[in-house]
Order: sequence, then structure tokens, then C-alpha cells
Amino acid sequence: MSEPMSESGASTPYALTARGLHKRFGGLTVADNIHLSLPAGARHALIGPNGAGKTTLVGLLTGLLRIDSGQIWLGSTDVTRLSPQARVKHGLVRTFQVNSLFPSLTVRQNVELALSEHAGTSRSMLRSIGSLTHLAERALATLAQVGLEHEAGRRVSELAYGPQRLLEIALALALEPRVLLLDEPAAGVASADAERMMSAIERLPCDIAILMIEHDMRIVRRFAQTVTVLVAGQVLATDTPEAIMTSEAVRRVYLGSGGQARYDHRS
Repeated sequence: MSEPMSESGASTPYALTARGLHKRFGGLTVADNIHLSLPAGARHALIGPNGAGKTTLVGLLTGLLRIDSGQIWLGSTDVTRLSPQARVKHGLVRTFQVNSLFPSLTVRQNVELALSEHAGTSRSMLRSIGSLTHLAERALATLAQVGLEHEAGRRVSELAYGPQRLLEIALALALEPRVLLLDEPAAGVASADAERMMSAIERLPCDIAILMIEHDMRIVRRFAQTVTVLVAGQVLATDTPEAIMTSEAVRRVYLGSGGQARYDHRS
């Protein structure tokens, strides 16, 4: 399969490119000719009513679901047939793909394990003091990116749900993502912790492309530069948050599915 190209014939600067993704489960089409492109550093939201196919699309992108047809690239690398683990190695990370948190270990130790696993050294039992010190320093630096450095010594079991969600993002960062997929990161989080979550996401490195699945349009408006609306496995629209929120076609989709309260662009 050839590398994705721009209209001028030059290689595209996209961190993630998906073209013509199709997926059927029996007689049900759940992804119908989906195209999606994320430039490096993108802040892109994926929205749509329940059953629109958002989770299916993320499964196709990460390799948890096999596409029937279409192509997926990370940068210039065709990853269409690669395993989820191989896609992680190429820089595509979803918080769901990170191993479950270890509640009996400290916050820092959880990140150290993720760093070791990514580096392929997790099974090495003999390490120098210098390498252990370097690992601890990297773990603390990663935690600082999400504002958890002051809780590094606490056991995960002592953390509230909100900080645990932040720790999941720290574990994802330990895998050195080029593309980070976030599935409603503030869902179920108390309002104060939701603000902390969004502030942490806004501080993430600007070269990481982020695709966020989200229902709350207030969060979408705050986070996204670009929004894709998915309906019945098809892309209805891709545009700026302002254009999406004033679109009658998009509004009909949400109002028709009982989504008025969460869609209201005045919120």
C-alpha cells in the first residue's frame, strides 16, 4: 500500500491517516467509508449520538478490531495489518490499552513499570543504581506533565477516581505517543477533578496529536481545534467547533437522540 500523499503529491504531515475504513458485523455496517486525518499536534474531538460507531472507529484505529477494507497510516508507516501492540510501538496509544493500575504500588512505581515495559527492560532483574535513579527521575517528570508529581509516593489505592484517571494518562505518556486517543477522560469525575483533568490535557506536549471521544460540548469547545461528527458509522461533518455547534444537520442528530442538554452550544 502506498504512502498517503497530499494533492500536490508530497508526503502528508499527518500523524494519523485513515482512508475508506469499512467494517461490518454480519448484516450491520458499523463503519462506512470513514476518512480521518490528524496532523501532528492536532486537538481533534470525535462526537456523535449513542451507537454512532465512535468506539468501533477507535477499535479499528488501534487494531483491536480488524477492518474489512481501508488503510491506516501512522506518519508514513502503513499499520493497517499490524497488531495493537505493534501500533503502540509506532506511537498510537489509547489509555484503554495501558495495563490496569496496580493499586498496591505507588503512583511513581506504576509509571516506572510502564516506562520499563516500553523500553523492554521490565524483565531485567539486575539494574545499576544509576539506571534505577534515571527511571525514577523519568517517572517523576512524566507525573509532572499531568500534575501528579506531589502524589508520587502515595499508593494508587489511596487515590480518588479523578487522580486515577490522570495516572492513566501518565501511563500513556510513558509509552511516548505520537497519537493519543482519549475516551471521555472527564466522564464520572467530580467537577473539581474534571477541571484538573482538562488543565492537564491542555498542558500535554504540543507535538502529540490527540483524538478525544466526548459527549459534553462544553469540553469539546474548550479542547478541540477540529471536530468530526459520526452518525451511523459515517462521517456527517468535520469542521471547527463553532461551525459544528451551529450546524442544523448536527443539531438535528443530537436533538433527535435526546442529546439537547449536552449539545447546547450556549453552555
